[in-house]
Amino acid sequence: MKFQRIIEAVYGQPLDITVGGFESVDAVIRLHLAAGNRLGSGAVQDGFEVGKTDFFGTPLPDMLQVDEDSGLALIGICGPLLQHASLIEKSCGACSYQDIERALDEAMAEPSARTLLLNFDSPGGQHCGSLELAQKIARIAMAGKKQIFAFTEGTMASAAYCLAAGCNGIFSTKTASVGCIGSLIAFMDFSEAFAKQGVKAVVFASGKYKGTGLEGTSLTQEQADYLMGLVNTAAGVFKAHVREFRQVNSDSMQGQIFFGEHCERLGLVDGVVRGLDEVKSLLC
Repeated sequence: MKFQRIIEAVYGQPLDITVGGFESVDAVIRLHLAAGNRLGSGAVQDGFEVGKTDFFGTPLPDMLQVDEDSGLALIGICGPLLQHASLIEKSCGACSYQDIERALDEAMAEPSARTLLLNFDSPGGQHCGSLELAQKIARIAMAGKKQIFAFTEGTMASAAYCLAAGCNGIFSTKTASVGCIGSLIAFMDFSEAFAKQGVKAVVFASGKYKGTGLEGTSLTQEQADYLMGLVNTAAGVFKAHVREFRQVNSDSMQGQIFFGEHCERLGLVDGVVRGLDEVKSLLC
């Protein structure tokens, strides 16, 4: 992913993500992007190998694991979710929608895999690409050829919950964080900081919305309304998908995070379990 696409995706488009998830993405971009863009696939620097390890040198795990004896295909979905995530972003902890889709296709084609389990620990991510993958997961669940379930013992929030909503069932542990249904755009207003440095951002734009959010500028009310409209549109698509498959009321879709037992009462999950082993025993 090129620098300009990262900036546009993170700071200029709706994100279905928690606040903490956004802050972690923002921190990764600011700390690692410049160094990472100088590295190609297979390059090694300080124990970090692009596409094969994280920035601490820990090998990246295989997304799909199939237990032939039990017939369970486990798909690990961890970190912020991005459309067409690059190798450098995956090494920063991000997860690509395309990799998830590829793992789903492989699991569906694997004769020994009878049941699919999406194992989430994700704060959500880009709105772009989330619904298309969520609809594919829902189609798998409705087709009945193989059942597909979702589970978390960490976080299943925002876009991650969108992916899980259409599954045949959703499970979480008692202390897992689930929900955060909604969208956001985070605009960083650096205009005062620029002014203190004697810098003024001047934008020559062909329309009142062109240049919205450019670093160093403040938003006009019209621009703020425009961004809010994008957020509301993205959130509406997200919430409609959840309502199609889950009996969740609007009060539960205001961007809140809920813990396991509360989630069960609200209809966000179908069962609270002790951990992954218990889910495996229920499904196998």
